[in-house]
Amino acid sequence: IEELNKIDNLRQTLLLTPLSLQDKLLFRWNAYVDRIFYSLNLSGVEVTRNQIIELLSPLGKSRLTSRQKTIVGFKKALDYLVQEWLVSSKTVNDSTIIKLDQLLTGIKNRIENTDLPNSLRYIQASPDHAVIQAGLAQILIQSENFFGDDSAQVASLTSTLFLYKYGYDFRRFIAIEEYFYMQKDRYNRLINQSIRDVNVTPW
Repeated sequence: IEELNKIDNLRQTLLLTPLSLQDKLLFRWNAYVDRIFYSLNLSGVEVTRNQIIELLSPLGKSRLTSRQKTIVGFKKALDYLVQEWLVSSKTVNDSTIIKLDQLLTGIKNRIENTDLPNSLRYIQASPDHAVIQAGLAQILIQSENFFGDDSAQVASLTSTLFLYKYGYDFRRFIAIEEYFYMQKDRYNRLINQSIRDVNVTPW
């Protein structure tokens, strides 16, 4: 509860701090690049910030490699979350998560584990704090391996979806994936422990 209160206070500070339009755009762009960079590298897709920036610039390349398609797909999925889920009363269902995977990979209706609806019902069954729901979404989507090798990336996007849905990171300045990346050994250990013990409490 103490940590969640700290998060709520930080959220309030971020929302109320006056900033120029130039600063807002700069912070938002940097957070976009960081989100893509850290999320992809955490999932084993090695990219550099310069590759991301070059690819997402107005003069980005037209013929893309597989890795470049992943970068663009991640950006498309983030844009979709901003447009459809930033402060929303809608319930998250399996078709939403499948759409995130489709935007990310370009593959339609791909799912390797049919328990996705049950996991989403579990996440939303009780009025837990938004950060708790986002954390559950991250670990369940990743540990249940719903989307094969892309499950970690879809998990990161699903976690972001829940934060956006409840108005967290409303200004889109934060890339929480950076923390996971800086604590990568612990991050991987907790995920593996959760999968092994079928228990998400340590996570």
